Amino acid sequence: MCHRSLQVDYRGEQSMIIKGISASPGVVIGPAVTISDIVKFETYKIKPSEIKKELIRLEVAIVTSKKQLHELQTSSDSHLIPEKADVFQTHMQLLEDPLLLSEIIQKIHEEPLNIETIIDVVFGNFIRKFSAMTDEYIKERAVDLVDVRDRLLKNLLGLPHASTNPIQNRETACIVVAKNLTPSQLVYMDKSRILGIAIEEGGTTSHVVLFARSLAIPTLVGVKDLMEVVINGETVVLDALNGTIETDVSKKKLTGYRKVIKLIEKDKVKLEVYRNLRGITIDKRRISLGMNIAFPAEAYQLKAFGAERVGLYRTEFLYMGRQNLPSEEEQYESYRDIAQAIDGEVIIRTLDIGGDKNLPYLNFPKEDNPFLGWRAIRVSLESENMFKVQLRAILRASESGNVKILYPLISSVDEMKRCRVLVEEVKSELRSENIPFSENIEQGALIEVPAAVEIMDLLADEVDFFSIGTNDLIQFSLGVDRANDRISKLYDPLHPGVLRLLKRIIVTAHKFKKPIGMCGEMAMNPEATVILIGLGLRNLSMSGPSIPIIKRLIRKLSYKEARKHAETCLKLASSEAIRNYLKPIMEQIFSED
Repeated sequence: MCHRSLQVDYRGEQSMIIKGISASPGVVIGPAVTISDIVKFETYKIKPSEIKKELIRLEVAIVTSKKQLHELQTSSDSHLIPEKADVFQTHMQLLEDPLLLSEIIQKIHEEPLNIETIIDVVFGNFIRKFSAMTDEYIKERAVDLVDVRDRLLKNLLGLPHASTNPIQNRETACIVVAKNLTPSQLVYMDKSRILGIAIEEGGTTSHVVLFARSLAIPTLVGVKDLMEVVINGETVVLDALNGTIETDVSKKKLTGYRKVIKLIEKDKVKLEVYRNLRGITIDKRRISLGMNIAFPAEAYQLKAFGAERVGLYRTEFLYMGRQNLPSEEEQYESYRDIAQAIDGEVIIRTLDIGGDKNLPYLNFPKEDNPFLGWRAIRVSLESENMFKVQLRAILRASESGNVKILYPLISSVDEMKRCRVLVEEVKSELRSENIPFSENIEQGALIEVPAAVEIMDLLADEVDFFSIGTNDLIQFSLGVDRANDRISKLYDPLHPGVLRLLKRIIVTAHKFKKPIGMCGEMAMNPEATVILIGLGLRNLSMSGPSIPIIKRLIRKLSYKEARKHAETCLKLASSEAIRNYLKPIMEQIFSED
C-alpha cells in the first residue's frame, strides 16, 4: 500500500480544510486543545540605584532556569530519544550568551525599567531579527529564544511552568493546536495525551518537530490562520500525510478517516517484518540502503529503521544555531560517535552551507540567487582554515570506523584536486603530531550540477566514489526553484530529462568502475526506485522512516523486470505518461502483502 493514495474525498461534504506542511506523518482524529502561553507582567520605572538589585534578580532567575533545564534534560532523556534533549543544552548556552547579557545590562542603564520589561525588549529584538532571516533553520531558532525568555520571566515572577499546561488533567487524548510551541512546553505535557500537533508558525527543522518525530506524533507546521479557524474542544482531523487539518467534519467523512487510520496501522505492522531483512530483489540483486542523518543521535536509529549505513551525514547542523564555528574537538567527537555507533560506512558530507542555509557569523553576502552563489564547497575552499579544521576532525574520526568524505556541489576538476591537496596537507599535520587516522580514507564528489555530469569522466581520476544529490540536480536541470510555490509543481523527479540524465550518470560511473549511490529525496520515492534499480543503481540513502517502505518494494521487485520498466519509461515523453505506466505496477507491488 502506498500512503500517497490514502485520501478521503466526499464531494459535496461541507467542512473547513486548512493546509499546512507535513512534518511528522500520520492521521489522527480528536478534540483540539488550543494553547496560548503569554506571560503577563507590569512595566514600571526604577531608580538608578535600584539597577543593581534588578540585575541580582536576573542572576537568580538565570541560576534557577539552568537548574530547571538540567532537570528537563534528564526528564526528556527518559521520554524521548536521549540526544534530542541537546536542545536544552542550547537553551543553557543562550542563558550564558555574552551578547544577550551585555544588551540587557546596557539597556537597563540606558532606560531604567524593571528587569522583566528589559528582558522582554532585548529578547524581542533578537527574536524579530532571527524571524526575519531567510534561512529556515536559523529562523526557527527564534522559538528557542522565546522559550528562554518565557522561562526567565516566569522565574522572575514566581510562576510555575507546568501550571499553564492545558492538557495536564485531561482524561482523553487530544490534538494540540498552537500558534507556536516551544520544546519546554512539549516536555511538560503528558505524551500519552497527545494525538497530534498542529502549529501555525515554524517549519520542519524546529526542535519541537524533532521531538514529535522521535515520538511518532503526527505533526503539521505552517498552518495559516490555524488559531482563527480551530475552536478549542471541537473535533478535528489532522492529516499529516496530505498536509491538512479539517474541522466541522461530517460523520460520514469521519468514518472514512477512521478506515484510513486502520489501514495505516495495518501497514505499520506489515512494514515491521522488513526491518531486519536485507534489500534483495526477487532475482537476488543486492540493493544497499543507507540513512540520511543530521544529528549524531540519529545514528542510533539505524537498526530501528533497518538501515545498513549512514549514506549521508549533513554536517552543517553542527554549525547552525550558534554564535561561532564548532571546534575541531566538537566535530571530532560528533563524527567519532557516529562511526563507533554503526558497523557500516559513514559518508560525511563536508559543510554544505549557503543557498537557504546561512551562518550569521560568516557574513554571507546578499545574493539575488543564493542557490547559484557562494555556497557548499565554494565556501570551504575560500575559507581554508575553517575547512581544514573540519577535515582534521573527519580524518581523526576515520580511525574509529569506515568513514568517507563527500564534497558537495563539485563543478570542476580543479575543485576536486584542491580538496585532495588539502586532505594531504592535513594528513601530514596529523602524522607530525602522532595522531592516528585512516591513510586510505575514500573521497567522493556529490553530483548536483549538470557541469559535473559532463565531466564525470575527468572527475573519475580524482574520486573514489560518486553520489547523486537529486534535490539540486533536478532544480538546476529543470531551471526550477523548488522553494518557489508558484512553480514548485514543475520540480519533477520523473521528468524524462531528469531520468535520462540519471542514466548517463550511472552508466558513466560504471564505465570508470566507480561506486555510485544516491542520497537525495528521489531515493525514497517508490515510483522512482523502480526506475533507479532498473538503471543499475545499487546504493540508496534516505530518511529513516522511508527505508522499510523502499525495502519492501525492492524485495517484491525483479531486477530483470525493473530494467524493462526503466527502458520503457526512458522512451516516454512526459512525467504524466511515466506515472500512468508505473501506476498499475505500484498497485500490484503494494497489494501483495
